Amino acid sequence: MDLERFAGPLSIRPLPLTVALLTSSILACEDPGIPQSLHYDGDHLEVWASDGLQACEGTFPYMEAWLSAFRERVGRSDSSVRHTFYWLSPEEFEASPCRDDVAACAFPRSDVIYSSVAPIEHELVHTEIEGSPSSLLREGAAEVFGSAGYYDVTSSASIEDLADERQIPGLDYQTAGRFSRVLIDRFGVDAYLDLYLGLDGVEGLAGLEAGVAEILGADLSSLVADFDQHRTCRQEAWRFYDLECSALPLVPWQDPDRWSTTVDLACDAPDVIGPRSDTVWARRALHIPETDRYTMSIESDDPSAVVTISSCNAACVPADEPMVVMIPAATVTRPTTLELAPGRHWLRMKHSADTDAPVTIRIER
Repeated sequence: MDLERFAGPLSIRPLPLTVALLTSSILACEDPGIPQSLHYDGDHLEVWASDGLQACEGTFPYMEAWLSAFRERVGRSDSSVRHTFYWLSPEEFEASPCRDDVAACAFPRSDVIYSSVAPIEHELVHTEIEGSPSSLLREGAAEVFGSAGYYDVTSSASIEDLADERQIPGLDYQTAGRFSRVLIDRFGVDAYLDLYLGLDGVEGLAGLEAGVAEILGADLSSLVADFDQHRTCRQEAWRFYDLECSALPLVPWQDPDRWSTTVDLACDAPDVIGPRSDTVWARRALHIPETDRYTMSIESDDPSAVVTISSCNAACVPADEPMVVMIPAATVTRPTTLELAPGRHWLRMKHSADTDAPVTIRIER
């Protein structure tokens, strides 16, 4: 895969490979602007950070745990590849191989990421998946497995037009992610990765059409028609949350009608992630026993506290079919009544990075 760049909040653009790899090698080993202080040393990830940067205790263990869950998803749990992650201050980021109008960039063939933000799962996907197909598939894969943001963007761009883009615009990343999810749901992750690798170096709509026909045995136009029914699907339903939906331990119910937990959101707590965009967050998981109406409430001394509950069983449905429940996700800042379906759910609680206030979440019926 060629060099990928994280531009602004979303956009990633490739540079010529020879320039990218040469620059990466020189800067990673010799440039005095790159920090020489090891911040985190894990099984699959080592982090070098600029002086003065301090992540919450759970940030890089989360990235590593996320990476393990991703490898389980794509059938590479035995991978021993270690990535080098340079987390840089604004001044030192200017000395990195990334352009001055981007926030991060990845060098997949040398397993190196330079970033001014952390965590950033999107870039880890770029370093993990072999091959460099069209931008539609590259960015679609990075989004469906590791979208770095919590947002929903719906664009009107057609899949056919995006397939002809050498680099799709950032606002179309989620469209690409949704399309990749349609392909994975229809054909499975192995076939999707076969398509990804099979189209290595192939650009344009004609190449995508031929690859879909040869590798998937399908007609692109019919897949696009299917996708158009999922265009407005919420991120919580099309993005894979493998770590949250498999590895997080379930917090038990206190009794059949009451569930509650208090979460320490101090930055030195072992599972707190951030800060990013001036917020810190943590995650919890629970099992909803049956479809019912539940009242969910939160308490915190930090007025910015927010909790989002997401279903691990959420799925995209055609626009003309009504959703049975409010989930795939609901965001709660005050007592709220939700109709929840049975199954595993996960919570993301966050607030300002300026306070250490705990957050208490209650779910009752």
